[in-house]
Amino acid sequence: MARGNSHGALDDLDRRLMEVLQADGRKPFTEIAAAFGVPESTIRARYKGLVDRGALKVIAVADPLKVGYPLMAMIGVR
Repeated sequence: MARGNSHGALDDLDRRLMEVLQADGRKPFTEIAAAFGVPESTIRARYKGLVDRGALKVIAVADPLKVGYPLMAMIGVR
């Protein structure tokens, strides 16, 4: 697989990593690496690169339904 570059282009491994972390942001790198068939160091380096380039942000998101709101909505704006 080609490695993502510093200009923000994502390769397949970067996209797959982001997809996994969007589903479970606390999934251990060891589990992700085993599922992808790559060393943990590769996943760790890719994660760091995505964060450093600003392609991936780590934030805490409260569950609106559990903090008292009756509805939840996701809105994307470009």
